[in-house]
Amino acid sequence: MAIRMTAATRSSRARWRRWALPAVVAVTATAAALTLFVVGARSGPEHRTVFLVDASEVTSRGTPSPETATQETPSPGTASQGTDDDYDFSDISDAVAATALNTADDDALSLRRYGGTCDDTPGNTTQVVDDATQNGRTIADATRTLKPTGQPTLHSGILAAVDDLSQSDATHNRVIVITAHGTDACTEDTTKFERELRERLESSGLLMDFRFVGHRVPKAEQRSLIRTADVGNAPEPVFTDTSEELASTLAEFVLPESYEALPAELPESAAADVFRPVAWTTAKEVRLLEDPAAKPRTLASLDSSANPGTVAWSADRMWIAWTEISEAGTAVSLAGHRPEGVIRLMNLADGTVRTWDCEYCGIVFAGDRLISNGSDGTGLWTYPSDGGAPAEWSAKGLPAVRPEEQLGPHYIVFSHWLGEELAAYAQPLQDGASAHSVYRITADGTARGVLPRALADGFQAVDHDGTRMIVSEVVDGRDAQGRCEPMSRRTMVLTPASGDQSAAVAPGAGWAPFDAWFTADGSAYVSYLPYHTRRIATGYCDFAHNEQPRAYVLQKGAGEWALVSDAERRVRTIGGGWQAVSVRGDGAAALTITGRGQSRTLDRAVVEVFPSSGS
Repeated sequence: MAIRMTAATRSSRARWRRWALPAVVAVTATAAALTLFVVGARSGPEHRTVFLVDASEVTSRGTPSPETATQETPSPGTASQGTDDDYDFSDISDAVAATALNTADDDALSLRRYGGTCDDTPGNTTQVVDDATQNGRTIADATRTLKPTGQPTLHSGILAAVDDLSQSDATHNRVIVITAHGTDACTEDTTKFERELRERLESSGLLMDFRFVGHRVPKAEQRSLIRTADVGNAPEPVFTDTSEELASTLAEFVLPESYEALPAELPESAAADVFRPVAWTTAKEVRLLEDPAAKPRTLASLDSSANPGTVAWSADRMWIAWTEISEAGTAVSLAGHRPEGVIRLMNLADGTVRTWDCEYCGIVFAGDRLISNGSDGTGLWTYPSDGGAPAEWSAKGLPAVRPEEQLGPHYIVFSHWLGEELAAYAQPLQDGASAHSVYRITADGTARGVLPRALADGFQAVDHDGTRMIVSEVVDGRDAQGRCEPMSRRTMVLTPASGDQSAAVAPGAGWAPFDAWFTADGSAYVSYLPYHTRRIATGYCDFAHNEQPRAYVLQKGAGEWALVSDAERRVRTIGGGWQAVSVRGDGAAALTITGRGQSRTLDRAVVEVFPSSGS
C-alpha cells in the first residue's frame, strides 16, 4: 500500500507511515500483552491516541516439547526470551505511563485494556479512560492501577478500539501495540476476525497508523506477531527484553529528539534483529532453517521416483509451498515447470501439510494466496489453505492466452522480494498477444504490466525499488519439443520507464541464465549454466546442475559486464545480523550462514536457495 509521508508538528512529534485502516487486518493472532496506541481526533485535537494495553496474565508456559525447545533456542548474541519468571507487567504500565506524561497536552489520549475470558464479550476489554486533551496524568495514574487478569483477548480489544474512534475527525489516528504474547487465546478462525475488522475499518473511513512492540515475547510466538504486522503493512515489530528497551522504544515512536520530519521506518534494530527463515533444495530434499542456532529441518525427503521442484513463500512467511516432480514424467522447459507432480503447502505454525496433484507445477504466492500455472493448461489456479479443491483464478488486466495457440501452461509465474515486500509476476506464453511480456499480479486479482513486450521477453530479476530489471533474450537457437538445440541467450539490465538498456553479456551457445539478482549497491549479477537435453522422455532442455557455472557482474555505473569467477558466490542478507552465502562450483553449491562472529555450513549439496526476504 502506498505510504503517505507528512511533516511532523509539535503535537505529532514524528512522521508516520500511514495506510488505510483495512490494512490492519494484519492484526491476526499475535499479541497478548500488547499496548496498542490509536490516535484519532474528534472535532478538536489534530491527533488522538488510544493506549490499548494488554492486561492479561502471563502464566506458566510449561515444559516445551523437544521441537518447541529447539525453536525457542535464542539466536547467538540475542537476549533470552520471556518466561513467566522474568516478566513483570510493571514494565509495560510504567512505560505507557511515562509516554503519556510526556505526550503533548494538545494530543487527545485515551486508555483501553483487554484481557479476560473468551465467553465474556465485550467484557474482556474495557475503556479505562475516555479520550481528552491534557490527559497524560490521568492515563499514567490509571495505567499503574491495572492488574493483569484472564487470557489475552487482543482481537476484542482491537475491534473495540476501532469503535472508540469510529466518529473521529482527527487528522492523525494512531495505534501502538505492546505485548508479552504472540497469540489471541480466543480466536481459532482468524479469517472471521479479519473480515469483521475490515468491515469496521472500511465503514469508519479513517486512516490509522500502527506500531507493534513485543515485550519479552517468547521466541516461538514472535512469528505470529510479525504476521500481524505484515498483514497490515505495518513496520516489523520491535522486540524488547528489558524495561529500559521498552521505554526507549515507546519514546522513539512518540517523542523523537527532533521535531523535524523523521523517517517512516522503525529504529534499525527492529528489522535487523529479526532472522528470516531460508529454505533450499537438494537433489532429493526440501530443507528449512528457521533459527540460526537450531538444526535445519527436512520438509520433504523424496525417493528415486521424484525430485524437488521449486519453493515459494507467502508474504507473511507463515506458509511455505513446494513442488515434487515425477522422474517418470516429461522433462523441463526453460520456464522450469515440469508436468506430472504434486504441490505441497505447509503451515509453519502447526506443521499441517496440504497436497494437490498438478500437471504443470509453477507456483507463486500473491500475498498469502497460493497460485499455480498448471492444471491442464487452462490458466492460473488458486489453492485454499484448508486443502480444498483448487479453483480457476484470473487477474483483471492480465491478458488471456488462446488455448489453440499454447499447449501446456499459459503463463510462467514467479516472485521476487523487493526488500521485505513480496512481488508476484505472470508472463503470458503467447508471442505478440499482449502489450507487455511481464505483469505484476496481486492477491486482490489485479495485474499491471511492468515490462513492455517491445523491450524484452525474458524476465530474470528486479531491483529493490522495482525500477530496473535484469532481462534476457534468445540470440539464436530454440527450445523445441523432442530436441534441444544449443541456444545462446544474452542478458542485460533494463529500465522500463525510460527504455534505457545496458550492454549485454552472452557466454555463447548452449548456456542460459540460471540465476540473476541485484545487490544493495545497485550492481547486477547473472549466473549461467549449460543447458542440455535431459535423458528422459521427450528431451526438453534442462540446466546441467552438475557442471561449472559462469557468473558475471555489471557494477552500477559500469559500461560492461565482468566475469566474476568460475564459481558463483551469492550473499543474501537474512536478518538478525546473519547472511546466507552460497558458493556453487562443480556440481551442487555449499550453503553457509555467517554472522555475529560465527559461521556454520548448512549443506554441501544445494541445488537452489529460497530466502524469505530480499537480499
